[in-house]
Amino acid sequence: MEGINLNKYKLRDYIDLLNHIVSIHWEKRFRPVSASFEITSYCNLKCFYCYNNIYNDKVRIENMKEHEILRVIDDLQSLGIIELIITGGEPFIRPDLLEIIKYIKLNTDIFITLQTNGALLNERNILVLSDLLSKYDIVQISLDGPKEIYESIKGKGLWDKVIKNIILLKDVGITVTINTVPTKLNINHLDTLAKIVPWVDGFGASPLAVFNKRDLHLIPDPKLAIDIEKKVERILEKRGIRYLGGIRGELCQYINTIKNITFYIKNEKTKNIHCDAGITKFHIAANGDVYPCVYLQFPKFLMGNVLREDIEKIWSNWDPSLLKRNLKNTVCEKCPYISLCKGGCTGMAYGFYNTIDRPDPRCVKNEYD
Repeated sequence: MEGINLNKYKLRDYIDLLNHIVSIHWEKRFRPVSASFEITSYCNLKCFYCYNNIYNDKVRIENMKEHEILRVIDDLQSLGIIELIITGGEPFIRPDLLEIIKYIKLNTDIFITLQTNGALLNERNILVLSDLLSKYDIVQISLDGPKEIYESIKGKGLWDKVIKNIILLKDVGITVTINTVPTKLNINHLDTLAKIVPWVDGFGASPLAVFNKRDLHLIPDPKLAIDIEKKVERILEKRGIRYLGGIRGELCQYINTIKNITFYIKNEKTKNIHCDAGITKFHIAANGDVYPCVYLQFPKFLMGNVLREDIEKIWSNWDPSLLKRNLKNTVCEKCPYISLCKGGCTGMAYGFYNTIDRPDPRCVKNEYD
């Protein structure tokens, strides 16, 4: 990005814009903009909401060796990836994580988002990260509420340690964001979290992965989620922390709550709703399998394996029309917002119904058997 004057926020907006342009013209087969890479399937915690809980086949336990990961990094650079999301499992379980990050920063132009629960961070690895990461790279910490709520989900004794690590990260100049997963268990506490969390660069939320009825019952009331989101936004604005969105959930969750939803979307600056799975992004699992998205890690949507095939070939041979949905004879068919919603998350529809030709299971218009 030499010669382009972008601050760290404008860069993320630029990536979002690229995703938007490409995803609405998916049939033209652009090159990908971003990828997520599960560099380990192991985790030191066992969060009940983690989407990895459903992908439990034994082969996924096999993790790539360092030299295999570095070769994939080279291939991602050649493919033109701008942003790489390093995820797990918990990335810091790998003793070679810092060497992998060092390789990326010294040998590629790729920006990193490092997703971690923060529990394995310490002064030593934070100092190393401060030497490796630029202001455009992000360390994303998972926090699901204030201390009592957080420790009921993550485990006793972790809150103080993670908060200390967030402060250490900011003290050495690393860009840090907070990510939470709204559920019925924590939704009423997210405004408190926004008040007490140390100053960071951004605060946002990821959706609860819904693949069964148990997950469905954990989704917060949509009106409550919108109200809490507004409170969080006001708190963060006063603190000078950027709100990254996500608490209210997906459009299909609150279409019955807003009277003029098109006006609401435009004025609330909701992110582009077009799905970018397999269009501008893809996901690499710990064993090298490639999928369109973290929510589409099912055999039917396997794009290839980076240990056996060239990633350029995997991308070129992928047919995005496999994700084209037929939503006739569903609640979507007569829904006035289908052009905006597109039926919701394709991956969650498949995980819940075993077909993509059904609406997102979180949709408030759904009728369940």
